[in-house]
Amino acid sequence: MKREKKGQVTLYVVIAILIVSAVVLLLILKPGILKPGMSEEEARKFLSSQIEPLRDFTAECVEKTTLNYFERIGVHAGYYKYNGLNVIDFAGDKVVVAYKDPGGKFVNALPSLSLICNKGFNVYMEKEGYAMLDACTDHFVSFKKVMDIEEGAREITAECREDDVVINVEWSITASKAGVSLDVKPKDVNLLIPLSKVLSVANDVVNEEVRGNHFEFDTLSGYIIKNGEKLSRINMNMQHYPGDEQMIYYLTTEPYRKGEKEYNFYFAVNRA
Repeated sequence: MKREKKGQVTLYVVIAILIVSAVVLLLILKPGILKPGMSEEEARKFLSSQIEPLRDFTAECVEKTTLNYFERIGVHAGYYKYNGLNVIDFAGDKVVVAYKDPGGKFVNALPSLSLICNKGFNVYMEKEGYAMLDACTDHFVSFKKVMDIEEGAREITAECREDDVVINVEWSITASKAGVSLDVKPKDVNLLIPLSKVLSVANDVVNEEVRGNHFEFDTLSGYIIKNGEKLSRINMNMQHYPGDEQMIYYLTTEPYRKGEKEYNFYFAVNRA
């Protein structure tokens, strides 16, 4: 009998040791498990401290995604998709936007500013932009480690102004913790790209070519004299390729604002 009691006591001791060890291990791995839940005031204060970093993070991803579009269309004469247009293969596709149609009439095929910033931009966002944005944010996994994030409807549009491009962000994002929720309200993004001015210069060049005036020598000199202000921060270079009847134009902006970078806009004409 004594041996049985001694065995039972030993078993109880072992079980007790295991339970204590498990509790200690749990406290080590999750030290906050015995702490009281976060109060509403504490939760609101915590969320408020996370809102601005979350807005900044979202803005960075929106900027990266939308800048990709405007840089790509810049080197392709303003086109996101240029199927049906001729190209000159010279260090990448240079889209021909001044040429003779089947009837022999010279045409200006540059896209309008509205087409670039509305339809073209919207097509880009649907085809790859939103996917690129999601890859960048990773659906806010890093923020979800400390709070809940719920994403809702979103619409991202572009507004091309004289000296910049404003990316309007309508995106329902809610951050919550301990029963408290706050709306994030993402920031709009400002891209320092004077696309309107650059496209205006490109149209001046193409329109001269369409009228039969080769945009070089006297025509170029006269244009520079008359449009000094418009060209004050836009450099223009050109190169014949592959023959004398084809010309590739390179427009490059000169940065003058904090955070601004060069913007390139390339296009080609075929006089043949």
